[in-house]
Amino acid sequence: MNQNKDFKISEIPRNIKPGQDVILTIHLPDTGRKYHYRWKLDGREIDTLVPTQVDREVQFCWIGTSQYGTHTLAVQVYHIERKDKRGEIVDVEKECDFEVTDNPQPSFFLDSVGGIQSELRRFNDTFTGQTGTIPERGDEQVVKVQHQKSVGVQTKNQALWVSIRNRSKAIGFGQYSLFLNRVFQQSSLSSVDGNGKCTEPLGESGYPGLPGLKELPKAFHGVDAYELLKTATQMFLLLECGVKIDETGEEGEPLYLQGEEAGRLPNVKELGIVAMKDRLVSYLGVNSGRLPYIDRIIDTVFQDEKMISSPYYGGILQSTVDCPCLLELIWSYWHEEGGLVQTLNAISRRFQNKRGAGGRDPLAQLEIAPLRPLNNLLWGYVQDERDRLSIARRASEYQHQYGFTLLGKGVPKLRPADNRSKFIEAFHTLLFRSWTYYQEVADTHVVPDGFPLLNSLKEVHMLLAEGAHNQFGDLPWTSRAEMLIQQWLLARPETQDFLRGRAMVPYKEPWMGPADTMKKLQGWTDVPVTHFRDLGVFGEQLLLSVRYDDWIDDAKTEDDAKNWANYWKQEAQGYIHSYRAATGVDLTNAASARERIDTRMPALHLRERERQQARSM
Repeated sequence: MNQNKDFKISEIPRNIKPGQDVILTIHLPDTGRKYHYRWKLDGREIDTLVPTQVDREVQFCWIGTSQYGTHTLAVQVYHIERKDKRGEIVDVEKECDFEVTDNPQPSFFLDSVGGIQSELRRFNDTFTGQTGTIPERGDEQVVKVQHQKSVGVQTKNQALWVSIRNRSKAIGFGQYSLFLNRVFQQSSLSSVDGNGKCTEPLGESGYPGLPGLKELPKAFHGVDAYELLKTATQMFLLLECGVKIDETGEEGEPLYLQGEEAGRLPNVKELGIVAMKDRLVSYLGVNSGRLPYIDRIIDTVFQDEKMISSPYYGGILQSTVDCPCLLELIWSYWHEEGGLVQTLNAISRRFQNKRGAGGRDPLAQLEIAPLRPLNNLLWGYVQDERDRLSIARRASEYQHQYGFTLLGKGVPKLRPADNRSKFIEAFHTLLFRSWTYYQEVADTHVVPDGFPLLNSLKEVHMLLAEGAHNQFGDLPWTSRAEMLIQQWLLARPETQDFLRGRAMVPYKEPWMGPADTMKKLQGWTDVPVTHFRDLGVFGEQLLLSVRYDDWIDDAKTEDDAKNWANYWKQEAQGYIHSYRAATGVDLTNAASARERIDTRMPALHLRERERQQARSM
C-alpha cells in the first residue's frame, strides 16, 4: 500500500451517535496537482460522495449503514498522472473497520449509500496516520450530537399573554392583602394624634384608591368597617384591572420578571419592560388602542360613530371597550368548589348562634370577642348578606358560560335558559391536544403539527364568546370582589386562632389553612384546597388568553397556536395535574382510540369522590 508522507488525514471518532454526519478532512501537500478520490464500502465502490475543497483542505461527509455487524470503509487518494498496478499510482490509501450495533429507530434516509435508511452508532478504529504506520487503539473519542428545538417565529399576541400573567399577579391575594394594609394602617400614611385623628392631611386624593377619605376613625361601629373593606376592594380591582403591564406592585413586589418571560418567549429578543410595553401597544393598535377582538366586535355590530361615542345613545361603554378587566368566572367556580364560600357561610352562621346540621356542632367553640376587629367585620358581612350574590345566581352563570354546575344541599334545582353544553368537551380537547403537542416537542426527531391546536383554540374562543352576554359584564367582577373579601377574612389572625390548619403544610396563601381545617371539621371533601386554587388561577389565565385574542382571524397560523402552547405550558400542565388530583380524572387518557375526551361536569366527579371518601370511613 503506497503511502505519501505529505498527506494528512484527520482521525474520525470511534463512537458516533445515530444519525451524526462523519466528516473526514484530508490535508493536501502544496504541489498544485489535481487529486482524485475512490471510496469503497465492504469492497463495493461508492461514487456518490462528493468532496468539498477549500484551499488545501478537502472534506467528505458520510453517515453510514443501517446493517448490523462489522464493515470496512476504504479511501484512495491518487494523482491522475501517476500509475499504480491498475494504471494509476496511489498517493495515499487508508481504511477502517467499524461496527454497527444498538441501532435505534432510524430517522434519516441516505441516498449516498444506496438509499439505505441509516444511523451509525460507532467507529471502532481510526484511519492511519500520515507516516503510513497504523496507530494503536487509543481512548474512544465521543462526539456529542444534540437536536435543538425550533424556537419558532414571533407573533403579536405574545404581548397580550404577558399582560394576562402580569394582571393575574397584580390582583392576586398577596397584592390585595398589601393594598388593604395600606388602607387600614393609617400610621404608614399620616401622623395620628391621641384621639385617633390624622394630624396631617393625606392630600387631595386621600387614601390610595379612596378619594375624599382624609382621615380614618379610631374605631368602627355598625357596618362602617365592612363598608370600607368593600369600597377598598372595589377600588383595588379598578386600579389593577385592564390590559397593561406593570413592573412592580404593592411595596415594590415584582410583577414582571424578565427571566421568567425569557423561558416562555425564546423567540423574542427584547424582553425588557419598556420593550414589552411597546409590543403590547403595537398589538393593541396605535389608533384605537383596543384589543383586536374588541375591534372586530365593534366593526361588526356598531357601525354608527355616534353610537360609539355616546353609550346611552345606544352605543357602548368606553371603559369596557378600552380597558376590559381581565377576570374570568372560572376562578370563582373552582374556589367555590374548594370550599371558600361554604367556609365563610359556616362561620357567619355560627356567628349568629345558629347550630349546624347534625347532632354535634363542630363550631360550638367558635367565640370571637368583640375586642377583636374580626367581630365587627363579621357583623357587617352578615348584615350585607342580602346584597351579596346568591349561590343560585353564581350557579346559573357557571352554566351559562361554561356548562358547569354546583351540586350540594344549598344549591337549588336550576332550570337554565342557556347552557354551554359543548364547552367542557372543547376545553378538555384543547388541553389534551396541548399535552400531545408537548410530547411531540420533547421528541426532537418530530416536528409537531400546530393546526389541531389552532382549531381547538378557535372552537373554545367561539364558545366563550357565546357565553359573554347578560351578566358577563358585572357578575365575574362582583364575585371576585366578594371572594377576595372572604379570603382576607379567613386569613385574619382571629380566624387562624381557631382554624389554624396544619402548620407544616406549605400553603401558597394564608387563607388556605383555615379552609382545609373547616372541610375537615364538616366532613367535606378531603382534597386540599391548593388544587382548587391552582385550577382557578391556571384556568383563568388559559381562558383569558383564548377569550380576548382574535383567534377567529383567518390570518392566524399554526405559529400562533404553537407559541400559545409554549407560553402557557406551565399553566396547561398544572391545570391537567390539579384536575386529576381534585376529580380523579386524567385528561390525558384519551390517547387510546377507544377512549373519549371527558365531558362530564366536574361537580359529578367531585360528588363521586366524596361518596368514595364516605364509604372508606
